[in-house]
Amino acid sequence: MTEQYPLLIDTGEACTLIFGSKTRKNYYRLYEMIDREEIAGTKIGGRWFIPGKAMQKFIDDIADD
Repeated sequence: MTEQYPLLIDTGEACTLIFGSKTRKNYYRLYEMIDREEIAGTKIGGRWFIPGKAMQKFIDDIADD
C-alpha cells in the first residue's frame, strides 16, 4: 500500500491517477472499465465516483504485474 486515498474519488481524479490526464477519451475508458467491472464505481446524484479502496486495489494490482 503506497498511498491513502479519500473515501470517494471523482472521475476526473481517477482518470489522472490511472491514465495520467483528464481527456474525454480517458473518461470514456474509465466508464467502460466500470461497465466491465474492472474497477468499482458508485453513481451518486448523476455523477460517478470510485471508492478509495477500489482505487487502491486497482493501483496495487497494476503495480504487482
